[in-house]
Amino acid sequence: MHKFVGLVVSVIVTLAAIHAFSPRPMPPFEVTRIDPQRLLINGVGATATQVVAVGEQGHILASGDGGGTWLEARVRDPRGSTLTAMHFVDANTAVAVGHDGWILRSGDGGRQWDEVAFDDKSSEPLLGVDGAPGGPLVAVGAFGRLMMSADEGRTWRRQEMPSADEHHLNAVAADRDGRILVVGEAGTILRSADGGASWERLPEIYDGSFFGVLHLTSDEWIVYGMRGRVFRTHDFGKSWRQAEVPVAVALFGGTLTPAGQVVLVGEGGAVLVSDDQGARFRVAKAGGRQSLAAVAATADGKLFVAGEPGVHAETLAAASPSGVSARN
Repeated sequence: MHKFVGLVVSVIVTLAAIHAFSPRPMPPFEVTRIDPQRLLINGVGATATQVVAVGEQGHILASGDGGGTWLEARVRDPRGSTLTAMHFVDANTAVAVGHDGWILRSGDGGRQWDEVAFDDKSSEPLLGVDGAPGGPLVAVGAFGRLMMSADEGRTWRRQEMPSADEHHLNAVAADRDGRILVVGEAGTILRSADGGASWERLPEIYDGSFFGVLHLTSDEWIVYGMRGRVFRTHDFGKSWRQAEVPVAVALFGGTLTPAGQVVLVGEGGAVLVSDDQGARFRVAKAGGRQSLAAVAATADGKLFVAGEPGVHAETLAAASPSGVSARN
């Protein structure tokens, strides 16, 4: 009897082992839904089908239904470092940057991410990232840090920037012809006309900090920052003209809509809109207590703003007859 019982137990153990180690498909992971208004969101980007937002503690949210539902993206080996900005290189390739020199890359439109760079010796944050398809990607950050990638974000190298004087570099914009503008504190504007191979510091046009830069069309670019200061150039930085802005609030993020409108967001929930390539701005929304850090427009013209109140869709107010709204 004891031998029979022992035989049965042996068979059970053997079958259990065979089952445990036999190949079979992995069970699907439970999708994590998250409230996008409960997180500090620092960066947002959009394609024709996907909206992605990044923020505190390394959270990345993705929506494939125009912001109706937000799901937590999967980050392989998450570190929890705060993410500060993200950029879609194309419909599938995206890059996000953040504290501790952390750089993540996605090849599936922002649903899954892999770490491609991390600085375990310094906690200095990266603050901005940009680049055109087929060209170099550029990430900028604290104390003049500038990182470049020549393989769509798979690998990165640090480039010394002596002309930046270790000022914090806050944002970068690049076009398809290899022209790059970088902006930062103390009026810093750096320019490269050769894909980042060489750089020059442009003459100062403002002594306050710039928080953002946008490439519009051809040689047209705008830079923006403290106290509602916005400057535009038609010749890639050779000359500048200050834009008309009706409110003196700090501006932190911007985008160009498919309809050609320039949208800037910033302090106190301000949303400013220009219908003439950044020459004049009107107030579409202002007067809140929570600031906005980033904005992105989808291919169908839907606008997403992000910041202290999380991320949500925003409807632009119609322009007043004069083209500029009253001060708020």
